[in-house]
Amino acid sequence: MCVFGVKSDRLLAVFFRAWFSTSIKNRLAFVPYSSKFETWFFYPIILNGLAWASLVIFFMDENEPIVNAFIMITIAGIASGSMSTLISVKKYYFSFVFVVVGPVIVSLLLMEATEYNIFAIMVLFFIFFMLKNGAVFNQELTRASSKS
Repeated sequence: MCVFGVKSDRLLAVFFRAWFSTSIKNRLAFVPYSSKFETWFFYPIILNGLAWASLVIFFMDENEPIVNAFIMITIAGIASGSMSTLISVKKYYFSFVFVVVGPVIVSLLLMEATEYNIFAIMVLFFIFFMLKNGAVFNQELTRASSKS
């Protein structure tokens, strides 16, 4: 059934999501902070990082440079894009970046071609760049939140 050109099941899903998110926000507003929350969020973040790392483990091949390039671009995008959501807690971001990008460096170093070893060094510089930017971004977030 269509209502104003939109299927009713989609409207129902939108209303349910709005109700559910409001319900959760109202309940969480009165929950005191606990260090258990950090642990509860840490493990799914690491599992998500391992899922992205499995892309490297299962699909990188020395004989497929184009596929390797796509995989490394994807991993670099995931690592840099995660900064905006994870950097508020440094432990989350740094752990995620190491778990996601670490297997890229290991697999590049294990490949016998010199080009891959040089590229591993470039990826290592990328990690340092992301960690430095993450630390600066976290510092700015901390400074901005302490002012308000």
